[in-house]
Amino acid sequence: MHDGYMKWYDARPGGYIAQENGQPNIFVARRVIENAGLARIRKGQRVSYEVAVNAQGQGAVVNIKLFDNRA
Repeated sequence: MHDGYMKWYDARPGGYIAQENGQPNIFVARRVIENAGLARIRKGQRVSYEVAVNAQGQGAVVNIKLFDNRA
């Protein structure tokens, strides 16, 4: 799991996470947020997330949790 914070969020498309590891911001789709059971997520909230890399070498968030709720 990686750590970061929600830099931008819109309920329709999803949002961007500012990664604490210094990598560029990464997109998180609305469906990933919904599948994680998060009814609301706000700009500035700290999150923990997993990234998968597609065939083109692009990263995508596949799992997200609020930082305060992780085990």
